[in-house]
Amino acid sequence: MDINVPTKTSMYIFYTGCGCKRSHHHTVNEFVQIMEQHYGHQYYETLKYIGAIEEESQNGDNSYFIWLTDMYYNYNKWVDFAGANIIGEITPFREITLS
Repeated sequence: MDINVPTKTSMYIFYTGCGCKRSHHHTVNEFVQIMEQHYGHQYYETLKYIGAIEEESQNGDNSYFIWLTDMYYNYNKWVDFAGANIIGEITPFREITLS
């Protein structure tokens, strides 16, 4: 079993749902990619259906991709949606000592 524990200086997201890594610790990029791959289109359609998203295309851009870009920079929305947790500092496994 490989143990991939983040460094202290990195921000990680603890997520245990569909598509997660075995360690459940994900970088922001990894987490957002998982959310987009597994939930992006369905979540977008749900928000559009309840009127939380307006169809807005500028210069022929697809509003779905505009929304995905917004969700990438506002990943806290994905964290809330998935019930995940943002982890500030984590002690690397090699630094844990047994008392």
